Amino acid sequence: MKKRMKFKSSFISILILVVLLTVILTIGIYQYIVIDYKEVKTGIIVNADLRAGFGIMKGNDFLYFGSMYRGGMVEQKVDLKSDYRAWVKIKIEGNISDFVSVSENNFILEPYQQKEITFTASIPETAIPGNYTGDIRFYFLKPIFS
Repeated sequence: MKKRMKFKSSFISILILVVLLTVILTIGIYQYIVIDYKEVKTGIIVNADLRAGFGIMKGNDFLYFGSMYRGGMVEQKVDLKSDYRAWVKIKIEGNISDFVSVSENNFILEPYQQKEITFTASIPETAIPGNYTGDIRFYFLKPIFS
């Protein structure tokens, strides 16, 4: 009889552990459900000539900082909005990522809220002249606690 009680106790303990692990894994996976995704091409031309100017072009699928000189800096503002509550993560990828930063990242965007964020391109004096490109990726994830 004691063996049977020990077996039931062990079985219940294992069952509780399996249920807890399942709940924890479900929550962990659920927080990374992508509900929307946007990829924007970006680029900078770095000039050696200090007299070279710059220009910015912006559209729905691109954000170019134009032609810049070493030591230069330019900012570009972008408005984000969503029809649903979303956790926004922004990733800058490519060889341009060393030069471009974003003012705010990893934030919650409420339904119908519009949020202005700033992308800043800063070219160090030591930058090698050339064409630098990449992608800005906007991930709209389902928040774990909505």
